[in-house]
Formats: sequence, C-alpha cells, structure tokens
Amino acid sequence: MHNFFLIFMLTVVSYLQSSAQITLEHTYNFPVTRIRTQLGLDHYVREPYQAADNAWKVDVFDGNHNLVNTAVLPWTGNFFDIGLVEINDYFWDTDNGVEFIIERQTSGSLPLFSVHDDSGAQIGPDYNNKPTLVTLSTGERKLVAADD
Repeated sequence: MHNFFLIFMLTVVSYLQSSAQITLEHTYNFPVTRIRTQLGLDHYVREPYQAADNAWKVDVFDGNHNLVNTAVLPWTGNFFDIGLVEINDYFWDTDNGVEFIIERQTSGSLPLFSVHDDSGAQIGPDYNNKPTLVTLSTGERKLVAADD
C-alpha cells in the first residue's frame, strides 16, 4: 500500500510540473494551406478569391505570415466552384516561388484544371482532368494529364 501511495504522489507531482502550453501562432480570416518547400521554407497559401476589382487572386504568405506575393489569375467572372488542387515549389522551375494547380467550374460545365506560377500566369493549356506531376529516373519532371 505504501508503494501505491508513493507512485500516486510521484505521478501527481510530475503531472503538475509538466504542464504544456500551446501558443497560437497566427490567425487568418480565410482558408489557407500550409506547404513546405524543397528548401524547407514554410508558405501559407490563401484559396483563390475574387477581389473588389473582379480579378481572381491567390495570396502567398511566408513562414512569418507576411504577405509576400499576390498571384493575379488570368480570368474574371463568376465560378460555380474554384479551389487549389495542389501547391508546391517544383512544378516548372527551380526558384523558391510557389506553383499551383487550380480547379475551376462554371455553372453547368465540367471542371477545368490549370497550372499557374507565382505571378498567376497560366502555364500550359487547360486540362479536362487533374494533371499529375511525374518525376523520371533522370530527375526530370513531367506534368501528365489524360484528356478526354
């Protein structure tokens, strides 16, 4: 019985001394996706949104939550659905910029997928199916999409 009491007291004391604290790092008022680049840098990317000037934009924040880039997408108008499908820093180039695949759909149409660089410029055509990044044994990367 004495050992049980001793173990119980040690458990209580260590629980009271090892209290953990969680600190809220940052709060966004909109949906963001966190990515880690190949260089180990953290970025936070805001989902596409329609700005007051009717342009579609994607904001990129650095690991300290500072806005570092706003990509202006090459379309206007309303979409039934729009969103980031994939985000990374190695689709097409070797810089630290973020590239992303966006899916967009107008009412009554099939979705379209497109690849964009960190300025918002579209790289390549629209795709009817989500493209996939494939790395060859040589290290070369290819974007593959099966069009209907």
